[in-house]
Amino acid sequence: MSNGTEQANSIAADQDTRNKIAFWITLGGMIGVTILGIVVIGFAEHGQTRSDAARLVFGSLLPLLGTWVGTVLAFYFAKANFE
Repeated sequence: MSNGTEQANSIAADQDTRNKIAFWITLGGMIGVTILGIVVIGFAEHGQTRSDAARLVFGSLLPLLGTWVGTVLAFYFAKANFE
């Protein structure tokens, strides 16, 4: 009986670890990309160049963030579907 309890605790601990890793990697990636965008826009020259840099950053970073969120959601929904 204790073997089943130990196995259940191990599975719960494994799931908790996966959740923490997914959260921190996603959060860290989003913060890193945001900082990168701010730096790129900040180093652009004032005026039209800064406007172009902002347009370029948002045009490339927003699809990236959307892809990350979609990947994380797909992982969790696919995992729940198999269970």
